[in-house]
Amino acid sequence: MYPILVSLGPIQFYSFGTLFVLGLLLSWVLIRYLIYFYRLQPTQFYYALPWAIVGGLVAARLGFVFTYTDRWRGGLWAALFPAHWWSEWAIWAGIWGALAALVIFWLKHNEPVFLWLDVLSIGIQPLFLFCSLGLFLSPVGLTADALGRPTTLPWGIIVDAVDLPFANVPVHPLLLYNVFFTLITFAVTWLARGWARTYVGRLFVMAATAYGFLWLWLGVVRWYSPRAFLGMDVFWLNGFLYLLIAIFCLIYIVRKHAITQKKKQMKAGL
Repeated sequence: MYPILVSLGPIQFYSFGTLFVLGLLLSWVLIRYLIYFYRLQPTQFYYALPWAIVGGLVAARLGFVFTYTDRWRGGLWAALFPAHWWSEWAIWAGIWGALAALVIFWLKHNEPVFLWLDVLSIGIQPLFLFCSLGLFLSPVGLTADALGRPTTLPWGIIVDAVDLPFANVPVHPLLLYNVFFTLITFAVTWLARGWARTYVGRLFVMAATAYGFLWLWLGVVRWYSPRAFLGMDVFWLNGFLYLLIAIFCLIYIVRKHAITQKKKQMKAGL
C-alpha cells in the first residue's frame, strides 16, 4: 500500500486525496468537453450542480441513519446532525440522491434528460476510477470491507496484517475490481460516445448495467457484510437497482424510438 504518494519536505500528498482531486479535475474537463460535443447548454449543468450536491448529501446521510437505525434513539437531531457527521455517510445512497436531483432539475427545465445522463455516464468515470484506486492504495485497502473471500484466481492479493479469519492467502481485491470495472466501462462508453446523438440514453443503460453486475459480483465474492439498509442487503440492493433502472430506461427508449419512427412513416405516407 502507498498511503503517501509523494513527499516534498513537510508537504505530503496522500494517495486517496491526491487521486480524488485528479479524478475530479479530469471528470470536470471531460464533462465540459462532452457538453460541447453534444451541443448542450453548459449553464444547465452548472445550475444543476447545487441540486446534485444537496441531493447527494441528504441521501448519503439518510442512507446512513436508515442503515444504522440505532442513531434514532437520541432523537431526530441526533440522527441527522451527530457530533461525528463527517464520517457517517452512505456514499452509495449519496450517488442515487445526486442522480435523482439532477434528473428532477433537468425535467423541470425541459432538458434532454437521457442525453445528459449519457454525458454523466462517460464524464463521471474518471472520478470513480481514481477514487477506487486511491482507496486501494490507502490503508482502506487493507480493511475487512475492502477484501473478499479467499480465491485461487491469479489476481488475488495476499495480506498479512488485517482483521480477517484468514491471512497469508490470496483474497478477492474488491477495490481493484472497482478499478477494472470502471476502466472497462469508461473505455466502452467513450468509444461509443457517438451513439448518443442517434441512440440517446444507450450509454447510460450500458453504464448502469455494468455497475449493476459489479455490485452483484462484489456481493458474491465479499467477506464482510455491512449492515442492511431497511432490512435489505446493500450489495444486492444496489446491483438490482442498477439493473432494474437500466431495463426500465431501455424499454422506454426503445418504445419511444419505435413511436417516433411510426410517426415519421405516417407523415411520409401522407
